[in-house]
Amino acid sequence: MSKQVSSRSKNEVELSLDVAMEERESDYQGGVYYSHKYEGEEVAVLKVNFDLFDEEPAEQGFPEFPVLLYLSYVRDPLLLEGLLSSQFKLLRQNHQ
Repeated sequence: MSKQVSSRSKNEVELSLDVAMEERESDYQGGVYYSHKYEGEEVAVLKVNFDLFDEEPAEQGFPEFPVLLYLSYVRDPLLLEGLLSSQFKLLRQNHQ
């Protein structure tokens, strides 16, 4: 089963966060996904919520979300929510 991130979602992230998302492909990431790197480190990943190996949602706690945006190093989650449209919802925060 092949699923892909829509160009609309990719464009929304690029415009909202003022970043360029590079197309990449990985079975681990569910096929085609988009990545943004800063100083050589991947800080944003936009991918489908689908695990190719298990054929189920990659994030089983959030099966109703077809697309996932993972961000590293977010200092202000509320600011981030304000930048993204209502199409996106902040689901989880990891504090280190």
